[in-house]
Amino acid sequence: MESDLREYGTAKGKINTLDANESENDENNNGVAVDPLQVQLQENQQVMKQVVEGLAQVINDGKNNNGVLLMISSVQCKDMSLTTLWDPGANMSLITHKTAKRLGLSGQDITLSVTKVGNVTEHVQSKEYVIPLTDLGGKIWTIKAYGMEEVTAEVARVDMSRVEQLFKGINKNDIQRPTGQVDILIGTDCCILMPNKEEQIGNLQLMRNQFGYCIRGSHPLLEVPKLSNHGIVRIY
Repeated sequence: MESDLREYGTAKGKINTLDANESENDENNNGVAVDPLQVQLQENQQVMKQVVEGLAQVINDGKNNNGVLLMISSVQCKDMSLTTLWDPGANMSLITHKTAKRLGLSGQDITLSVTKVGNVTEHVQSKEYVIPLTDLGGKIWTIKAYGMEEVTAEVARVDMSRVEQLFKGINKNDIQRPTGQVDILIGTDCCILMPNKEEQIGNLQLMRNQFGYCIRGSHPLLEVPKLSNHGIVRIY
Protein backbone atom coordinates (compact mmCIF):
# COMPACT_ATOMS: atom_id res chain seq x y z
CA MET A 1 0.00 0.00 0.00
CA GLU A 2 1.30 3.45 -0.88
CA SER A 3 0.37 7.05 -0.17
CA ASP A 4 1.71 9.99 -2.16
CA LEU A 5 1.98 13.22 -0.16
CA ARG A 6 3.78 15.24 -2.79
CA GLU A 7 0.72 17.20 -3.95
CA TYR A 8 -0.49 18.21 -0.51
CA GLY A 9 0.85 21.14 0.19
CA THR A 10 4.65 31.52 12.64
CA ALA A 11 3.34 33.95 14.69
CA LYS A 12 5.90 36.53 15.65
CA GLY A 13 5.62 39.01 18.50
CA LYS A 14 7.65 42.11 19.12
CA ILE A 15 7.56 44.73 21.87
CA ASN A 16 8.85 48.17 20.98
CA THR A 17 9.94 50.47 23.81
CA LEU A 18 10.60 54.18 23.42
CA ASP A 19 13.06 56.04 25.64
CA ALA A 20 11.69 59.55 26.13
CA ASN A 21 14.18 60.68 28.79
CA GLU A 22 16.16 62.75 26.35
CA SER A 23 13.15 64.78 25.12
CA GLU A 24 11.95 65.29 28.70
CA ASN A 25 15.34 66.60 29.80
CA ASP A 26 15.47 68.98 26.86
CA GLU A 27 12.11 70.49 27.79
CA ASN A 28 13.11 70.90 31.44
CA ASN A 29 16.39 72.54 30.48
CA ASN A 30 14.54 75.04 28.31
CA GLY A 31 12.14 75.94 31.08
CA VAL A 32 9.12 74.57 29.22
CA ALA A 33 6.31 73.07 31.32
CA VAL A 34 5.88 69.34 30.92
CA ASP A 35 2.44 67.93 30.16
CA PRO A 36 1.40 65.58 33.05
CA LEU A 37 -0.04 63.12 30.54
CA GLN A 38 3.27 63.07 28.71
CA VAL A 39 5.11 62.44 31.98
CA GLN A 40 2.79 59.53 32.76
CA LEU A 41 3.31 58.11 29.28
CA GLN A 42 7.07 58.30 29.72
CA GLU A 43 6.85 56.59 33.10
CA ASN A 44 4.72 53.81 31.61
CA GLN A 45 7.25 53.34 28.86
CA GLN A 46 10.05 53.05 31.40
CA VAL A 47 8.08 50.45 33.37
CA MET A 48 7.48 48.46 30.19
CA LYS A 49 11.17 48.66 29.36
CA GLN A 50 12.07 47.33 32.79
CA VAL A 51 9.57 44.48 32.39
CA VAL A 52 11.01 43.50 29.02
CA GLU A 53 14.56 43.64 30.40
CA GLY A 54 13.44 41.57 33.37
CA LEU A 55 11.95 38.91 31.09
CA ALA A 56 15.17 38.81 29.11
CA GLN A 57 17.11 38.32 32.34
CA VAL A 58 14.85 35.42 33.36
CA ILE A 59 15.43 33.76 30.00
CA ASN A 60 19.17 34.28 30.21
CA ASP A 61 19.28 32.88 33.74
CA GLY A 62 18.09 29.55 32.34
CA LYS A 63 21.05 29.08 30.04
CA ASN A 64 22.71 26.56 32.34
CA ASN A 65 19.69 24.27 32.35
CA ASN A 66 19.55 21.10 30.27
CA GLY A 67 18.40 21.29 26.70
CA VAL A 68 15.10 20.06 25.32
CA LEU A 69 14.60 16.84 23.37
CA LEU A 70 13.37 17.34 19.83
CA MET A 71 11.34 14.66 18.08
CA ILE A 72 13.98 12.35 16.60
CA SER A 73 13.48 8.80 15.34
CA SER A 74 14.70 6.33 12.73
CA VAL A 75 12.70 5.89 9.51
CA GLN A 76 13.20 3.22 6.87
CA CYS A 77 13.80 4.25 3.27
CA LYS A 78 15.02 1.83 0.59
CA ASP A 79 16.33 -0.58 3.24
CA MET A 80 18.27 2.25 4.90
CA SER A 81 17.63 3.78 8.30
CA LEU A 82 17.37 7.58 8.22
CA THR A 83 17.84 9.77 11.28
CA THR A 84 14.68 11.85 11.09
CA LEU A 85 13.75 15.13 12.77
CA TRP A 86 10.00 15.75 13.01
CA ASP A 87 9.65 19.55 13.00
CA PRO A 88 6.12 21.03 13.30
CA GLY A 89 7.72 24.48 13.04
CA ALA A 90 8.96 23.87 9.49
CA ASN A 91 6.69 24.33 6.50
CA MET A 92 8.86 22.33 4.15
CA SER A 93 10.70 19.01 4.40
CA LEU A 94 14.48 18.88 3.93
CA ILE A 95 17.07 16.20 3.22
CA THR A 96 20.84 16.40 3.10
CA HIS A 97 22.40 16.01 -0.35
CA LYS A 98 24.67 13.35 1.14
CA THR A 99 21.68 11.25 2.21
CA ALA A 100 19.97 11.71 -1.15
CA LYS A 101 23.12 10.44 -2.86
CA ARG A 102 23.24 7.39 -0.54
CA LEU A 103 19.65 6.63 -1.52
CA GLY A 104 20.45 6.95 -5.23
CA LEU A 105 18.09 9.89 -5.72
CA SER A 106 18.77 12.20 -8.67
CA GLY A 107 16.40 15.06 -7.89
CA GLN A 108 15.21 18.04 -9.92
CA ASP A 109 17.05 21.38 -9.96
CA ILE A 110 15.15 24.24 -8.29
CA THR A 111 15.77 27.65 -6.71
CA LEU A 112 14.69 28.16 -3.10
CA SER A 113 14.00 31.41 -1.27
CA VAL A 114 15.53 30.95 2.18
CA THR A 115 14.68 33.26 5.08
CA LYS A 116 17.10 33.18 8.00
CA VAL A 117 16.97 34.61 11.49
CA GLY A 118 16.96 38.39 11.25
CA ASN A 119 14.51 38.24 8.33
CA VAL A 120 17.36 37.98 5.83
CA THR A 121 16.29 36.31 2.59
CA GLU A 122 18.56 34.78 -0.01
CA HIS A 123 18.09 32.56 -3.04
CA VAL A 124 19.91 29.24 -3.17
CA GLN A 125 20.17 26.53 -5.77
CA SER A 126 18.91 23.15 -4.58
CA LYS A 127 17.21 19.98 -5.69
CA GLU A 128 13.74 18.58 -5.11
CA TYR A 129 13.82 14.89 -4.21
CA VAL A 130 11.04 12.31 -4.17
CA ILE A 131 11.49 10.01 -1.17
CA PRO A 132 9.68 6.73 -0.38
CA LEU A 133 9.40 6.16 3.38
CA THR A 134 8.26 2.80 4.76
CA ASP A 135 6.26 2.75 8.01
CA LEU A 136 6.08 -0.05 10.59
CA GLY A 137 3.16 -1.65 8.77
CA GLY A 138 5.03 -1.82 5.46
CA LYS A 139 3.08 1.04 3.88
CA ILE A 140 5.08 3.39 1.67
CA TRP A 141 4.62 7.14 2.04
CA THR A 142 6.02 9.15 -0.87
CA ILE A 143 7.07 12.66 0.09
CA LYS A 144 9.11 15.42 -1.49
CA ALA A 145 12.00 17.13 0.28
CA TYR A 146 14.52 19.78 -0.66
CA GLY A 147 18.25 19.29 -0.55
CA MET A 148 20.50 21.09 1.96
CA GLU A 149 24.12 20.54 2.90
CA GLU A 150 23.10 20.29 6.57
CA VAL A 151 19.66 20.16 8.19
CA THR A 152 20.58 20.92 11.81
CA ALA A 153 23.17 20.20 14.48
CA GLU A 154 24.19 16.59 15.03
CA VAL A 155 22.11 14.56 17.47
CA ALA A 156 24.04 13.86 20.66
CA ARG A 157 23.62 10.66 22.65
CA VAL A 158 21.01 10.84 25.41
CA ASP A 159 20.58 8.07 27.99
CA MET A 160 16.87 7.17 27.80
CA SER A 161 17.01 4.25 30.26
CA ARG A 162 16.05 6.47 33.18
CA VAL A 163 12.78 7.65 31.64
CA GLU A 164 11.42 4.46 30.08
CA GLN A 165 9.84 3.61 33.44
CA LEU A 166 7.76 6.79 33.27
CA PHE A 167 5.59 5.53 30.42
CA LYS A 168 3.41 2.43 30.55
CA GLY A 169 4.21 -0.43 28.19
CA ILE A 170 7.34 1.25 26.82
CA ASN A 171 10.86 -0.17 26.82
CA LYS A 172 14.17 1.46 25.97
CA ASN A 173 14.17 0.08 22.43
CA ASP A 174 10.85 1.79 21.70
CA ILE A 175 12.25 5.23 22.48
CA GLN A 176 15.88 4.71 21.48
CA ARG A 177 17.16 7.78 19.65
CA PRO A 178 19.64 7.68 16.75
CA THR A 179 22.73 9.86 17.01
CA GLY A 180 24.91 11.78 14.59
CA GLN A 181 23.90 13.76 11.54
CA VAL A 182 20.20 14.31 10.84
CA ASP A 183 19.42 12.85 7.42
CA ILE A 184 15.96 14.26 6.87
CA LEU A 185 13.67 16.86 8.41
CA ILE A 186 9.95 16.33 7.95
CA GLY A 187 7.78 19.42 8.29
CA THR A 188 4.09 20.26 8.28
CA ASP A 189 3.87 19.83 4.52
CA CYS A 190 3.57 16.19 5.63
CA CYS A 191 1.39 16.90 8.66
CA ILE A 192 -0.40 13.56 8.35
CA LEU A 193 2.89 11.94 9.37
CA MET A 194 3.56 14.18 12.39
CA PRO A 195 3.79 12.30 15.72
CA ASN A 196 0.87 12.75 18.12
CA LYS A 197 1.01 12.85 21.89
CA GLU A 198 0.34 9.50 23.55
CA GLU A 199 1.24 10.35 27.14
CA GLN A 200 2.74 13.21 29.14
CA ILE A 201 4.78 13.35 32.35
CA GLY A 202 5.48 16.93 33.36
CA ASN A 203 7.23 18.58 30.42
CA LEU A 204 8.12 15.25 28.78
CA GLN A 205 5.86 13.81 26.09
CA LEU A 206 5.69 10.37 24.52
CA MET A 207 4.87 10.82 20.82
CA ARG A 208 3.83 8.27 18.22
CA ASN A 209 3.17 8.08 14.49
CA GLN A 210 3.18 5.50 11.70
CA PHE A 211 6.94 5.02 12.15
CA GLY A 212 6.99 4.37 15.89
CA TYR A 213 7.61 6.28 19.11
CA CYS A 214 9.73 9.30 19.91
CA ILE A 215 10.16 11.60 22.90
CA ARG A 216 10.10 15.37 23.15
CA GLY A 217 10.48 17.88 25.97
CA SER A 218 12.54 17.82 29.14
CA HIS A 219 12.67 16.01 32.48
CA PRO A 220 14.97 16.11 35.54
CA LEU A 221 16.03 12.52 34.81
CA LEU A 222 17.37 13.50 31.38
CA GLU A 223 20.67 15.17 30.59
CA VAL A 224 20.19 16.79 27.21
CA PRO A 225 22.88 18.85 25.43
CA LYS A 226 21.69 22.09 23.91
CA LEU A 227 21.55 22.43 20.14
CA SER A 228 23.21 25.54 18.81
CA ASN A 229 21.89 25.91 15.29
CA HIS A 230 18.53 24.19 15.11
CA GLY A 231 15.95 26.30 13.40
CA ILE A 232 18.29 28.93 11.94
CA VAL A 233 16.77 28.46 8.50
CA ARG A 234 13.15 28.53 7.42
CA ILE A 235 12.06 28.16 3.82
CA TYR A 236 8.96 29.96 2.53
